[in-house]
Amino acid sequence: MYDPGMALTWIKDKDLKKGVINTKYLVGNDYEIAMITKRLKKTVNELTSCGLKLITTLGEEGVKYEYKSKIINPKSQINPKFEIIKVPAYKVKKVVDPTGAGDAWRGGFIAGIVSGKSVIDSLKLGNVMASFAIEEYGTVNHKPTIKEINKRMKKLDTVPLSGRHLRFLNLRRFK
Repeated sequence: MYDPGMALTWIKDKDLKKGVINTKYLVGNDYEIAMITKRLKKTVNELTSCGLKLITTLGEEGVKYEYKSKIINPKSQINPKFEIIKVPAYKVKKVVDPTGAGDAWRGGFIAGIVSGKSVIDSLKLGNVMASFAIEEYGTVNHKPTIKEINKRMKKLDTVPLSGRHLRFLNLRRFK
């Protein structure tokens, strides 16, 4: 995972490019992603075409996940298709302190990936961990149990932003 964050204001373009081409997951908020694409002179589509998975954090709206999926057509050719999935944030009753939410999200996402969860479930885990962080004052006072984490995980659903995902979900319901 590469998340240049605040370093974008001082990191050299060559170092930014090195970080981007050597990662599987590029993470940033919408402003940071726009800055990265502008500085590298690449569109999101161009970045994902080389296998990069782009994750845009959207604060209280959750995260957006953009990537190229590989679809095998009838002639056995692999055609990459640009996909966008939105994973909504877990809505809390009261935000006490947003400090540390981004760190909690990144920790949850990385923990999910390292433990073998799918990217989508890892994104959900990141959102859930961020939700616990904003309910407490300070950056390390949230200590959810596995049961509490799983309860919130079950309440989150993804929102496919392309027709292919909707068709796939509908097909799966019949099995």
